[in-house]
Amino acid sequence: MTIFFFFSKNNKNNNNNFSFRFLHTIIFVCILCSRIDVTTSFTIDSSLLTIRNPRKPATYTHRFMTTTTTNTPPESSKPTRTNKTQQEQQEENNNNNDTNQDMQFGKFVISSKHIFYRSLSCSGFVNLRPIVPGHVLVVPHRVVPLLRDLTQEEYSDLWNSVRDIQNMLTQHYQATGFNVAVQDGYAAGQSVPHVHVHILPRTEGDLTRNDDVYDELEAWAPRADIVKPKSTIDVPEDKDRHDRTPEQMEQEATMYRNLF
Repeated sequence: MTIFFFFSKNNKNNNNNFSFRFLHTIIFVCILCSRIDVTTSFTIDSSLLTIRNPRKPATYTHRFMTTTTTNTPPESSKPTRTNKTQQEQQEENNNNNDTNQDMQFGKFVISSKHIFYRSLSCSGFVNLRPIVPGHVLVVPHRVVPLLRDLTQEEYSDLWNSVRDIQNMLTQHYQATGFNVAVQDGYAAGQSVPHVHVHILPRTEGDLTRNDDVYDELEAWAPRADIVKPKSTIDVPEDKDRHDRTPEQMEQEATMYRNLF
């Protein structure tokens, strides 16, 4: 504890002895407090230490200025709480960030030679069966099947990675559009129970029928021997689809709003 003591004396009188005894007492208390192994913080109002001579007001004024002292143990002696799961995940991420390290995609092992992008928790790799040139996949390092299984950090990193890769593909392929697709779960056509994002750079006229890309994504699998679930949804042609009424749409929107 550092103590700065200022003493201003305007005139000598009989209160000198009392004043110094009072100050010595305060200093002694301060020294005792500084030896206690806790955080010590106090402030002394200078008005309380003003001793007034009834004949000559404000004859003596004493003021203490103190600094807050925090007696804390050194950083190395503080107990640390580690989340084992997070620690293990960090080690796994560090391993996956090694440019020579292969990575897991579901039950498959992706060679490091096929991985072109790595972030803290995600990687991007080229596709064994691309639908269009530049069709790549982005996956989190942690093997989980659904987007909702990702942590907030993993989720944000995944989509930031998607944007970074899109920027690269835009320049390389002169892409004027993209299909960015996630089949989130087996019922949605997910062929590998590991979150993955398809990124397909598009240019005008690359497919005879633009919507064919959705059929291709529906049929896509990392290997030909993987059997995917057949969709039971009968999607009508555009000419057979009918607009809903504004009341029907308002009713549905109200239902969703109340679920949040």
